[in-house]
Amino acid sequence: MRQLKPSYFKRYRKGKKDDYFADKIFRKFSLYTSWLAVKLKVSPNMVTFSSFIMDVIAAGIFLFSGKWIFSLIAGLLVFFSFVLDHSDGEVARYLNEKNKVKNPKRFGSYVDSIFDMLCFIVLFLGIGFGSYFRSGNFDFIILMIFSIIAATLLTATALGSRAYFSDSLKSSLSLSAREKISKIFSKIGLNLDYRLFSFSADVQTLIISVCALIGFPWISMIIFSTVGNFYWILKFWLYRKY
Repeated sequence: MRQLKPSYFKRYRKGKKDDYFADKIFRKFSLYTSWLAVKLKVSPNMVTFSSFIMDVIAAGIFLFSGKWIFSLIAGLLVFFSFVLDHSDGEVARYLNEKNKVKNPKRFGSYVDSIFDMLCFIVLFLGIGFGSYFRSGNFDFIILMIFSIIAATLLTATALGSRAYFSDSLKSSLSLSAREKISKIFSKIGLNLDYRLFSFSADVQTLIISVCALIGFPWISMIIFSTVGNFYWILKFWLYRKY
């Protein structure tokens, strides 16, 4: 297990900082799944594909069963799917370091970004249609559509900012907005990590997982339809001057 630690901490040596829940929760698990992937000689792209398959299975469960126990299983699948989503990068960095690759390929990151978006779309298709078929309430279809729009544009704005704006600009804009919110809470005695004020992929995954674990996955669509769409519009507005 120790041989993976240099690969895991390499991202920190580059000066990057994980999102809050990715750092506090998902990275704790991904070290072990990364170790297993290396032991089984599973390629990073196969780890990415395995993550997607877990979400497809979860979406199928959301679609065909409304029972709590199956919702719980689907929630766990979504959670560990995102653990694997961290493992593909860890395995890739480990292999690049081990094989002394000077110019690693970017295709893996490209594939990972596409599957990230597809995972959320598939999950909301399962949650939305499943909720509609069991209740007959068309509101679930509307929520599903707005949730898919949010998931798609959250990924699109992230990819767009990565392609067209410098890391320093992205960091300063995002950090300043989150720090302002953090300072507001600090004035009332709540010293919260500024990374908590983000609708990043780790937060999105936890929302779906938790809602599924308590047996109400459709609540995640309400959150995505409102907060998710607000967040990508806010990012679009912040970048408008640049």
